[in-house]
Amino acid sequence: MKTDFERLVEGRFRDLLESAPDAMVIVNQTGEIVLVNSQTEKLFGFPREELVGHKVEVLIPHRFRGLHPLHRCSYLACAGTAPSFRSRSA
Repeated sequence: MKTDFERLVEGRFRDLLESAPDAMVIVNQTGEIVLVNSQTEKLFGFPREELVGHKVEVLIPHRFRGLHPLHRCSYLACAGTAPSFRSRSA
């Protein structure tokens, strides 16, 4: 069960996601779409109910779909190794 604070934070995150001027697609580690904003619906022409729960590859052009899971896995394997802005000297 979520605490009031967790619900507040989740609500603020969803509000922030919805206010973004660009399409935003949030996926889990297996590539399943877990959250999209309204700009995503406008861009791809699918309501969020049809996207959530499906693999992100449904949004990738057919000619690139075959290799995308490999790229996704490689990205996740290296996600913590990219330099961050905090590690750069001023």
